[in-house]
Amino acid sequence: MAVRKPPDVLLAKIENIDGYIQELEPLVQTPFAEFLERPYYRRAAERLIQVIVEGAVDCGAMVLNQMGKPVPGTSREIFAYLHRFGVLDRSLAQRFQDYVGLRNRIVHDDARIEAPLVYRVDRRLIQDSRAHSSPLLRWIERAARRPR
Repeated sequence: MAVRKPPDVLLAKIENIDGYIQELEPLVQTPFAEFLERPYYRRAAERLIQVIVEGAVDCGAMVLNQMGKPVPGTSREIFAYLHRFGVLDRSLAQRFQDYVGLRNRIVHDDARIEAPLVYRVDRRLIQDSRAHSSPLLRWIERAARRPR
């Protein structure tokens, strides 16, 4: 079995994600025409999508591990398990599974990702990342109250 990481590691990971979200917010507030004119905005947004999704995957794996549940072999499955064990609702888990697919395309440079897709995903990912952090924080609070 994997080594269980303490909740403070999970909290630090959630704080990192929040920092990435704060970096992403100015990009999504940029008018779309300006976003299109500056390819480095798209590349910066892609990198932030990547690290936000990777952070969410790591957090999910840590929660499953702390729950004593198996940590699945793929990133997409982590979100399915988080739903199965009542941590995330179905729609949020499904969207994060979709984000994993986009993250894979970004990392492996499978195909050029069009700027409109990145711009749309960024907006939704900000909301979803905050929604993802909330149940994880509630889980940490409940876990801290449980007798050892």
